[in-house]
Amino acid sequence: MRNPTYLYHPSEEPRVFDLAPGEALPDGWHDKPVPRVESAPASNDEIVAARAEVARLQDVIATGMAENERLADELEAKEDELEAAAKAIADAGDADTVRAEAETLRAKVAELEGEKARLEKVVEDLEADVRALKPKKPAAK
Repeated sequence: MRNPTYLYHPSEEPRVFDLAPGEALPDGWHDKPVPRVESAPASNDEIVAARAEVARLQDVIATGMAENERLADELEAKEDELEAAAKAIADAGDADTVRAEAETLRAKVAELEGEKARLEKVVEDLEADVRALKPKKPAAK
């Protein structure tokens, strides 16, 4: 009984061989993939094309690196903005604390307005007392 066996060669395309059990592999063939060996050197046109492709890929890499750097800078700026916003929120406290502080300040303003009105009345009374103490000028004859 023969077994179809897929074999690999360094300079030929892989293919199936019908091997009998225990039969040796044909010369140069392997039962596991092997690196391909090119039999002919590359032509000048192939070398020029390969160099052009390398140059194109180097440009793509340089452009990508510049874009990555720009995006990293933008990300860092956004992280700084986020950190500043988080600090502002933390400094301001939560909404309930802010409302409570606002109510306290409104009460203080009302208290100060009452005190201002009282002091204005005191000033009025003192001005009236000063006017009362001033000697009256005699009437002209």
